[in-house]
Amino acid sequence: MKILAISGGIKDGDNDSICKEALLGAQEEHCEIEFIRLPDLHLETCKGCRQCLKKPGEQESCILEDDLEWLKARMQMADGLLFSVPARRRGAGSLIHLLIDRLDGGENGRLPYWESDFGQNCEEIFPEEGPQGKPVAFLGTSGSEFPLRLRWDCALLAEVMMWRMIENRVFTRTKCFSLEAEKIGYARMVGKTLAQAVQDPQQAAYIGDCGVCPHCHGRNFYLNEYALKAVCCTCGIEGKLEIEDGKVRFRYEEEQLDRAYDTRAGIAYYAREAKNYQMVASKMKDSYKYRQRLKFYQNFIQGLLPQNIKEKG
Repeated sequence: MKILAISGGIKDGDNDSICKEALLGAQEEHCEIEFIRLPDLHLETCKGCRQCLKKPGEQESCILEDDLEWLKARMQMADGLLFSVPARRRGAGSLIHLLIDRLDGGENGRLPYWESDFGQNCEEIFPEEGPQGKPVAFLGTSGSEFPLRLRWDCALLAEVMMWRMIENRVFTRTKCFSLEAEKIGYARMVGKTLAQAVQDPQQAAYIGDCGVCPHCHGRNFYLNEYALKAVCCTCGIEGKLEIEDGKVRFRYEEEQLDRAYDTRAGIAYYAREAKNYQMVASKMKDSYKYRQRLKFYQNFIQGLLPQNIKEKG
């Protein structure tokens, strides 16, 4: 069994140290270990060319020539993953958002199926929820007490890949991790737990705090205009926020699980919805009115490029 730890922080900083401490824990459980630093890789942002969104089996390789395919291969070979991510403006940095964008397309992503005839064979495409998903843990760092979006950003990456979340914690006021005994002990414990999860998937369980959403453990919610309904920003479940024994609780009907973004039933639901919309949009784009309007916009103004702007003398 192999555990791969991925750091998104500065070289030899707190995030690197957290990854290595967790790997020590995994090693104690007799797992092979690997370590990758995202900032050391050449990773480019998605250009929106839609090449990877072709019908499954017809995709060509991504036009970007960088290290993403190598990284995907290392992640696929690992039995469990751990990410250590620093907070940037209270959320995850650009590298995590880059992975969210790039990993959702292509042969192993979900988006291509949303624009194909996918809808009924979800079980053949995506791993089962629960213990069968690849275990992943996130241990973020924040110099303040208010990381806000960091946990949500990490949960979104796990959702995109259908990974099984083991932990999603942020170490706040982290300035010198290697000298903070409590945090060191926790990181090593997470590494050990992650290793145990890959060795015994049936016993794998989320070890973090319960959050507010009982399904995904998220804390971020969107409230409608009159705050009559709440939608979990992580899994998309709709329900109500209520106060019970002085604590905020999120209540939802059981059938909402069939529309959660991180379940196969939910993926199938939104795939069919996207397919229906795509059929309508395709007919609209075939119209003379659409082509004329597009031509008008193309002739109206073009995007600036640095090499096209002459410096004034």
